Amino acid sequence: MAAQHYALLGLEPNCTGDELKRAYIEAVKRCHPDQYQGTGLYEAKQEELKQINLAYEIIKSELMQRSGQNLSDTMRIDRDGLFTQRAKQLYDKGQYKQALIMLSSAKGRGGAWHHMRGKIYLKLKKYDDAIIDFETALKFEKNNPVYRRSWREAVEIRKRNRRLLIAAACAGAAAVAGIAAISSL
Repeated sequence: MAAQHYALLGLEPNCTGDELKRAYIEAVKRCHPDQYQGTGLYEAKQEELKQINLAYEIIKSELMQRSGQNLSDTMRIDRDGLFTQRAKQLYDKGQYKQALIMLSSAKGRGGAWHHMRGKIYLKLKKYDDAIIDFETALKFEKNNPVYRRSWREAVEIRKRNRRLLIAAACAGAAAVAGIAAISSL
């Protein structure tokens, strides 16, 4: 019975999770009933899609048992990549808080995720948080020049802002001292 499921998706019994995913997507594209609306094939394609979904679930279950791992962990990475892409789109539109919310939906947090969150924190002027995220991104990909450049930029911006804060504090203290001197006259 399992052999027919593999045949339905055009797979060999020793296929990988990535091969299963690709074959499933192609099969769904090939026979999706929406393509056949208004024709006599609509009901037949609905039934075929049910069979493809069943075959996918059975093979996925077999792969998980065979490998001893949760296949959804590897497939979740793709979904999380979509969250990161959507967050980037929101970031590009200047919607930083919405981008941060979108990123929080992702469960897998790799270098790209941390880099994106660091960029958002930088725009929100949370410099220390941005630096931490850029450093974490670099732990995933230590030779990534984009991550390194972002980290350097965040460190420089934080230094510049600290100098401005110190200068403003000194100016404020001098002003207070000046007012105190005038009022003592």
